[in-house]
Amino acid sequence: MNTICFVLYDTTGPEAAETAENLRKETGEAWDVTAVSVSDFLLKMNGNDEHPSDGDSANERPGKDMFPAETLFLTDCDSAIRTLKEKGLPVCGYAHAGSRARGEHLKGVDYIVEEPAMIPADSYQKIYERAAGLPWTILETKRCVVRELTPEDAEAVLALYDSEARRFLEAPQDDPAQEREILEAYAQKVYRLYGYGTWGIFSKENGQLIGRAGFEPYTGDDDAMHFGYLIHRDWRGQGYAFEACAAILRYGKEALGFEKITAETAKENKASAALLKKLGFELRECDRIIASL
Repeated sequence: MNTICFVLYDTTGPEAAETAENLRKETGEAWDVTAVSVSDFLLKMNGNDEHPSDGDSANERPGKDMFPAETLFLTDCDSAIRTLKEKGLPVCGYAHAGSRARGEHLKGVDYIVEEPAMIPADSYQKIYERAAGLPWTILETKRCVVRELTPEDAEAVLALYDSEARRFLEAPQDDPAQEREILEAYAQKVYRLYGYGTWGIFSKENGQLIGRAGFEPYTGDDDAMHFGYLIHRDWRGQGYAFEACAAILRYGKEALGFEKITAETAKENKASAALLKKLGFELRECDRIIASL
């Protein structure tokens, strides 16, 4: 995504130009950042231009195809937000002194920005993905992509839990329909609420889900985050667990600001304990192996 359209009451401001310039400096790539007035935008989107459409379906509604497919809209207008959401287009609110003076509430969006020129490219990508209903890509390693899981991943998630995994982890019910419901709820109540969770690990080679790993709030007495992971049996012993988990732990420390991370495993799970030690955790034994980073 490198196309942003500001929908503004006043298009004479520097928002679009400054945003485009800062994104170009950051990424080294040209961004298509434009500004259109609210009145012109709503006329076209509602079909009151010179070429109205008689289509009834969502894809045939006026204005649906006036912009590139991957466009993020930033607007300071409540009416524009409603129209964009009705069209199924990704929108972010833009709050400033003028919008507040007009009494614009900018409700119904996941994000509201106040200084659009200061937003980094990765944040714009994540705003777009969230508004478009797409899973966030968290990070990439040499061989893996780590991203949020979706309901469409349900059967692949269930396939991770072979007999060895079930020895040490609580397995989900072997019902794809139920797992899809769980993943859909997880996206709404965890990913959207916290911005982190347990993510999927996918092979760059073929796109297959090869594992899952991530963070959950620790239920102990302190404010540590709990780290867990699982790799599909066909991908174990090849360094994928260390490669992905090391990158995720760095992300937790550097991007999410987690100061303390814990993990635990059964004493019989020697391979897991060895991996945690290799990842830098300090291990201590009780009825289970408790690790801290």
